[in-house]
Amino acid sequence: WIWPWPVQPQVPDNHDFCGTVGPWRDAVRSPGAESMTVLRGIVDRLPWWRLRPAQELLATQPGDEDLMRSVMAAATPDQQLALVYMPVGGTARLRLAGQPRAEWLDPRTGKSQPAVMVGDQVTAPDDEDWLLKLSH
Repeated sequence: WIWPWPVQPQVPDNHDFCGTVGPWRDAVRSPGAESMTVLRGIVDRLPWWRLRPAQELLATQPGDEDLMRSVMAAATPDQQLALVYMPVGGTARLRLAGQPRAEWLDPRTGKSQPAVMVGDQVTAPDDEDWLLKLSH
């Protein structure tokens, strides 16, 4: 956790559910913080300024049963590009028009790999977080 900016280990004010968080200097060097740098590089190669929330792309929301599995989607107004973020892998059911090109983007490395759609479902490569890029 970086957002409370603790100098020493502490429980963030009004956020007891977080437990004790370490110093911010350690947090900025964490794997999660490093992934944000990689993710920034991925998003910078896309027309991110055209993306809008697009939860309607989800046929179901895994987060309804488990908040930690909440899937987030964004798309351009013309639906030529969509991104679907899956925080802990798993399978997502999507509502898609046509057959978009689908690829997984790894926020830990920036590498991509083809994604296979089976009907309206796509399954992440593993239980880590993944970004699904859909393009027409």
